[in-house]
Amino acid sequence: MTLITNAERALVRNWRAIFLYILLCVAVVALYRFASNEFDRLLTGGALLTPDQLAEIKPKPAWYIASHLVADIALACLISLLQACAYARLGADIDRPLWKCLSDREAIARYAVIWIMLNLFYFTLMQLQSSMFDQGQVAMATLLSFFALAWNLIYVPIGVCLMHHGGLKELRLAEALMPMLHFLPRTLLVAGLGFLQLILFELILSSVPEAMRGLPWIIAPVNIPIIYLECLGVAIMWSTCAEYRAVAAAHQDDDDFDF
Repeated sequence: MTLITNAERALVRNWRAIFLYILLCVAVVALYRFASNEFDRLLTGGALLTPDQLAEIKPKPAWYIASHLVADIALACLISLLQACAYARLGADIDRPLWKCLSDREAIARYAVIWIMLNLFYFTLMQLQSSMFDQGQVAMATLLSFFALAWNLIYVPIGVCLMHHGGLKELRLAEALMPMLHFLPRTLLVAGLGFLQLILFELILSSVPEAMRGLPWIIAPVNIPIIYLECLGVAIMWSTCAEYRAVAAAHQDDDDFDF
């Protein structure tokens, strides 16, 4: 509980950055949903159908598939920019004075690509899953859904470890990800928060009438508690990386005196 309490305190200390991050994420998701709805209306001649009804429209034209692909990529990139800025500010507070990031511009330059890669990989899995399902390959679609679920649970620990290590420049991947293995229970805790995000999202979404689930001003605020839980996971993982650095340094000192 101390670990979670300390993470919550870090979020409180950085409430302005976290609040701005959540606000901008909600705005981006709302814009994405609005654009997706417009693409759907163009496909259906003005009607806004449910996801099940849209799935029955086969085959979908190339322009529709391409437009949603571009929207997914844009969403991933914009969210990644916000993640880089917000998490760099949070990390600099948790691990000061040893870990520094002087500005949002530096955060974007060094760390945005990490989150872009992680988010695009998740979107790719989801696109493949949807494509396999549309083609009637249920077994492959189920397998891809499992991979997407697993990735959703571990991408925050991976992203934080890569950021704390200093980004992709001169990356030593095994060394960067070592905190996840050394403090495996903490990694599982953060993964558990990721699973809680999925459950909470489904519970909230199920309480919304199906006809209203596609509305931007309805679906976007649903993400607020989800984003907060992700920030909590980031704070826990960042303190874990900072603690591992101390453990690794102590181990190195012991090796220096081992004759």
